Amino acid sequence: MHDGQIPGCYVSDELWTAIQREKPADHLDRAALQVAMYRDLGAAGVDLGGLPDFATLLKIMARAEEIGSTWRDRRAVLDFPPNRLASGAAPFYLYSSDSASRRPRTFHQKHFDFLHRNFLTKGKRLCPAATATLRLFKSLERGEGVLYKLFHGAEKAAKSVLFNCEDCGDCFLTENFSYCTLGDCEKGLPNPPCGDATPEGLCGNNAKRVCVAESIYYAAAASALKEKALPLPPRIAALENTSAVLNYLFDRDHTARGSLIQIGELLHASIPKTAAAMREILDRGLLERSGVPGQSFSAPADSFSLRPAALEYLVSLIKIQVKRGAAYIDVNVDAFGDDNIDFRKNMMRFFVRLIRAHSAGVPVCVDSGSPDVLEAGLAAWYEDAGRPAPPLLNSVKTYTMERLLPLRARYPFRFIGLLVDEKSAGHDGVYGVDELLTLARELFQTATGRYGFASSDIFIDSTVFPLSIDVPMDAEKPGFTYRTFETIRRIKADPAFKGVHLSLGVTNSVRDLPGRRTGVCRAYLAKAMALGLDAAIVNVLHDYGKRPPAPDLLAFVEAFVRQDGTPEAVQRAIDAMMGFCRANRNPGRLA
Repeated sequence: MHDGQIPGCYVSDELWTAIQREKPADHLDRAALQVAMYRDLGAAGVDLGGLPDFATLLKIMARAEEIGSTWRDRRAVLDFPPNRLASGAAPFYLYSSDSASRRPRTFHQKHFDFLHRNFLTKGKRLCPAATATLRLFKSLERGEGVLYKLFHGAEKAAKSVLFNCEDCGDCFLTENFSYCTLGDCEKGLPNPPCGDATPEGLCGNNAKRVCVAESIYYAAAASALKEKALPLPPRIAALENTSAVLNYLFDRDHTARGSLIQIGELLHASIPKTAAAMREILDRGLLERSGVPGQSFSAPADSFSLRPAALEYLVSLIKIQVKRGAAYIDVNVDAFGDDNIDFRKNMMRFFVRLIRAHSAGVPVCVDSGSPDVLEAGLAAWYEDAGRPAPPLLNSVKTYTMERLLPLRARYPFRFIGLLVDEKSAGHDGVYGVDELLTLARELFQTATGRYGFASSDIFIDSTVFPLSIDVPMDAEKPGFTYRTFETIRRIKADPAFKGVHLSLGVTNSVRDLPGRRTGVCRAYLAKAMALGLDAAIVNVLHDYGKRPPAPDLLAFVEAFVRQDGTPEAVQRAIDAMMGFCRANRNPGRLA
């Protein structure tokens, strides 16, 4: 690295000299400083290589925790930048803008740009007509049948000749300026360069071959499309060996519009690891020191000279959810405090301030079954904060709306309307679809008519019941999941609810299932989104709504979605659950 033999890696003379005179203990201390730095900056993890043994790893991690946010006081130990050139320019770039821009676009690029511009740019030119025509053939949209195989075979042959296509099914030719990284890379990497390329841009494994990343760079510069050189999402592996063109046109690949409003659930006290971190904060007395009413948490979480690992962990949960596209950061502390409402209010204030300090403007979703705790969190979001984005309140019910909705006059907010009512439930303790719709209308009309909420400020939650208990005692009545989904369908179809959002706490659906819970959530969400759901409380790290669900899990969830009370539908649901449990039971858990 010091000799400039590895592109992208730089070791200055000063750093090289420092390393030569240091002892192993100094190297470990520098490694710990870097771990502390990355943790403080919000990284989810670090790669520690070249360690002699596991004990050394533990030393580094323990030292990093001791350092905490104080790494900034010693940044000189980490910062060995190159000297600027005599012209004042930064010396770190291999290419000059002049050399790149002088290269003309190749025939290969022009040919690809012409095809894509005229036939595959969504909403423009011939693309809408082509998509509409292809949708006439249902087997193409389903991805099966003879016609689909013929289309896929012809596409694969043509793209193999033109672009060295590897048939990944999730094509990045547009983002990579007409180059297939899988086919044109010696190693078949999806995201070159790998680090083996020479400074001249040749492949480290095959000196006769130009690194495809080199070609992409010059193609981007020649196309004057440098602004498209953004980090790319991972390929969807499940689409391999399928038609990339049809996946693109039918919104199945990585370009599909992210229509789901994700409410990140990782700061919910029902999650064991989150609860354990919250408990450590309580045990260390941080709630009393920073969660008292009136004291802002905006002091660099940095309020404490030594930040405990638990606080670091919770801050990292906030930052990673923001990074992964959460529209709101949910926080719920109802598992603490028992009947001590003042304790829970103070705890909610503490975590709302923590979110406000580290969410980069992404608003909080204040989540509680107590109206008092909801109001405390709402007030904490607005104290000393200027004009932050309106938070989300989870949840407002028909019997709490007169207590909560008037707060909008002081604290603008949006809310999740949960369709439950203490005073009137169905005879079996569960609402029918008509009753759920009545509750939705009451919430919607009161909020928009009396308190001035816009339709888009309202998220209707028709409640999620675990699939594991979704076998009605009265076989003639529809199942819980059927009622939830049918309510979504009917609200979406009713013009009176135009503009309202539909939301669910999807994770509740997999409670007590023996396995594949993330996959079942993915399938459950896909079915709900097909009916009009556009928001959900989820673990945003799982990319819900972006990856296709497994076909067998779609069929599993479908059995409960269609459990309309007929004997055949009930039996299908029972059979589906029995089959799922047999296939996913963990023998080690049987007693």
